[in-house]
Amino acid sequence: MTPPPTTILTSTSRLTLTSTSTSISTTPGRGWAIGGRVGPRDSDLSVPGSARFVRSAAAAPPVRSPRLFSAAALGVAAVAGRRQRRQQRRRRTAARAGWHFGSEDADEPELQQQGEYQEEDFEDGEEDGFSQLSTHREMIEDEVRTEAFRKAIFQHCRGKVVLEIGCGTGILSLFAAQAGASRVVAVEANEEVAEFAREVVSSNGFSDVVTVISGRIEDVWEEVDRQLEDENRGEIQADILISEWMGFMLVCDGMFRSVVFARDRWLKEDGLMLPSKCDLWVAPFSNPALIEEQTGYWCSTPYGLNLSALAPRALEQHLSQPVIKILPESGVLATPVSVLHLDCNSAEDWEVDGGRAKFDFTMNRDAPFHGLAAWFSCELGPQVSFSTSPDSRPTHWEQTLLFVGPESPAHELALRAGERVTGDLQWLVSGRSTGVVMVGEVACSAEVVRFTRRLELHLV
Repeated sequence: MTPPPTTILTSTSRLTLTSTSTSISTTPGRGWAIGGRVGPRDSDLSVPGSARFVRSAAAAPPVRSPRLFSAAALGVAAVAGRRQRRQQRRRRTAARAGWHFGSEDADEPELQQQGEYQEEDFEDGEEDGFSQLSTHREMIEDEVRTEAFRKAIFQHCRGKVVLEIGCGTGILSLFAAQAGASRVVAVEANEEVAEFAREVVSSNGFSDVVTVISGRIEDVWEEVDRQLEDENRGEIQADILISEWMGFMLVCDGMFRSVVFARDRWLKEDGLMLPSKCDLWVAPFSNPALIEEQTGYWCSTPYGLNLSALAPRALEQHLSQPVIKILPESGVLATPVSVLHLDCNSAEDWEVDGGRAKFDFTMNRDAPFHGLAAWFSCELGPQVSFSTSPDSRPTHWEQTLLFVGPESPAHELALRAGERVTGDLQWLVSGRSTGVVMVGEVACSAEVVRFTRRLELHLV
């Protein structure tokens, strides 16, 4: 069954993001939406490029319950079922980000009848990629990431009760055991990977310290309760919560909501989150080498044939989604700005799953303009941090390059130092898919060039 499309407004284009059964689209005069439910349209927000982002009234963040939820309340949620909870969670995410629900087929979004958000095959296949040990090897081999977590864990975990969400093959939980943690409860949603972790824990002789639980944290809370209660003589709490939840562009994974669930239920009031703080950074960029990499072959007359007509098509295909690639430090054209700051001890899932930020950059050197680059930084405790920025040691996250696209008049526009790029950046995370919209303008010489770009990233 095809789900109602999700609407993302731009002024000039109508585009659709589809990942099996999740879709995000753009239509003039509409706002962001998920599913077929529509909320009231409260106000129009003008942004550069004459695009109007229709936004509903901002919803207040939820009132957080005490750290220790009642078993009865959680039992009702469990009976309601995983799919229903996800539907509700994504509707809340969109509402709190200021977007309303609607269907592109409705003449008036405000009058759209209630519909249902369909996940089906998309949901079932969410973690398939994480069954591959090559994925876990790539993360473990990332020394910037792994050494930062190891250092922080050895600083803080001695004698502590540790809970890890999304433990993968178990390396961070093993670090905690090596550091002297009294107890480690490691939760992994992928059943096959959880079995890998149990084997690794056993082969390293830590089965008496580390317990691996298979399942989504929202579904296995009772087992986590039992494990923590046994260790704490009735107190169902953890001293430290570890989770390497960060995805490309920080937000592109959809895992932070599970971290928030675990934090609010089990972490002590004075407990420690690893990581503790995260920032999403963006800056305008230039990368002529990547353009040449994608077009040069087609223009090289291979076998004496003229294939140059395929060069622009090859480039558009490659740039039609966010490009994950190392950006040379020289490719950053202005001072980066943080568009999202998270204090992981208090942040809510809707802050990651949907957001909007204005940007205003002044170029610091001459170069052709290609779009916005995004990366993130994390703090893991005193004097322990890492960054995925272009001027830092490379990581497996690299940088996320959001190209304005070769069809845009702003693509490869020759900018000079002192000229400005301004606009809006929005993102919406649905499961393991992320939709991104850039709307802005480039003020150069005596003209203003506007651009609108919507991109999608799917993780498998």
